[in-house]
Amino acid sequence: MDHATEIALIRRVLDHLADGTTGMAAAGHTRPVSFYTDEAQFARERGTLFRRLPLAIGYSAEVAKPGDFLTHDLSGVPLLAVRGRDGVLRAFVNACRHRGTRVEWEACGKGKRAFVCPYHAWTYGDDGALTHIPHDEGFPDLDRARHGLVPVRVAEQCGLVWAVPDPAWTGDIRALLAPLAAELDAFGLATHVPYAQRRYELAANWKLVNDASLDSYHVRHAHRKTIAHMFLDTMCVFDRFGRNQRLFLAKRSLETLRNTDPKSWHVREHGNPLYFFFPGTIVLLEPDHAQVANVWPVSPDRTIVTGATLVPETPKSEKARAHWDENVNIFWTTLAEDFALMESKHSTLRSGANTELTFGRFEHSAAWFHDAVDDSIRAASANGT
Repeated sequence: MDHATEIALIRRVLDHLADGTTGMAAAGHTRPVSFYTDEAQFARERGTLFRRLPLAIGYSAEVAKPGDFLTHDLSGVPLLAVRGRDGVLRAFVNACRHRGTRVEWEACGKGKRAFVCPYHAWTYGDDGALTHIPHDEGFPDLDRARHGLVPVRVAEQCGLVWAVPDPAWTGDIRALLAPLAAELDAFGLATHVPYAQRRYELAANWKLVNDASLDSYHVRHAHRKTIAHMFLDTMCVFDRFGRNQRLFLAKRSLETLRNTDPKSWHVREHGNPLYFFFPGTIVLLEPDHAQVANVWPVSPDRTIVTGATLVPETPKSEKARAHWDENVNIFWTTLAEDFALMESKHSTLRSGANTELTFGRFEHSAAWFHDAVDDSIRAASANGT
């Protein structure tokens, strides 16, 4: 993010404070309860949004050197990403081309030069090429060039590894993440390392979890025991970039900037820029680090959330670990408050109490997210996919 953008975001908050307003849409928004409970709706979402859009499957620091690899299964497609000896990061469907067994079973590792299927020992290089078949006389007509691991698109941005699970997808990952990923890269996240990785399973629809991340209306009440005292009530500025969004959650300290020189203004000192990459990744900027959370749908009633804290370097002392542990605890304790509320909300959806959920004018970030779900599924349907 350039400094002009930082100044503009802070100025918008100061203007709202002066006017006694906040960011609002022209009208409110409703969503039928079936949007969160319907099996067919869920199948369309998982088969489209989590197959044909960039997903954050890991961290650049995990695949920094030749032979480093990671695997990922939560999209529903088993994926394998590996840094080749030529320095190129590649990603593949993690499936042997013989009988379909996964060629790598570990979550991550280092120094790998080849992947050997544990079933019949078909062997693949770090570029995905099929390099060895035991007793290859049994396959005299096999075209090895066409039986390498199936590639998928992969890219690195803002310290994360992004992949599109559908092998038929031929788009540009970086273009879909722009310009927000470039803003984050400007903060130096590309060289940060993941610390204290987390995984949670929730009894709630995945869209409810995203809804909770995309508003400031709930902070005063839902987070009164944790972070509410730091933030302005229902104060946020929102910007949409295609399907993706940037929110700036303003802290109370921002009010002290009035009548000061804008050259000294920095958003990370007086609020949290939150970057939402559709369909389910948030990157929350803190003053000296970033928090990452990914939402993975399992069923209409179950969601997995994974994440980590991106820190400038691996902590080398107890003091450093204590500092990061404190920040990790604040973030995930706050999210746990959201998780409990989303599970509570989900538990009432089929009760008949509500036929639809209501969103106010200042909850339009969630409305934008819902529109992106509709638009993406509609576009996929129009393309016959």
